[in-house]
Amino acid sequence: MISRITPVEPKSNAGRPRTESVLLFKILILKKLYALSDDAVEYQIRDRLSFMRFLGLKLSSKIPDAKTITSLTRLTAQRR
Repeated sequence: MISRITPVEPKSNAGRPRTESVLLFKILILKKLYALSDDAVEYQIRDRLSFMRFLGLKLSSKIPDAKTITSLTRLTAQRR
């Protein structure tokens, strides 16, 4: 499953750094488990310390935005 969400290696180092595959996989688990939309899962990660703890994030960590989560959802749907 994690291989499905691991993006293809970029051709250059330009742009935003990639988000860890394990973190993205755990976000998919939370999204499915609690039946959350992409915007709702982003909000809940910011709001709930239990979600942050499950994801291995600190209060100062950057959290993937809803657009990144949407891209991930589409990527996994395409690779089925």
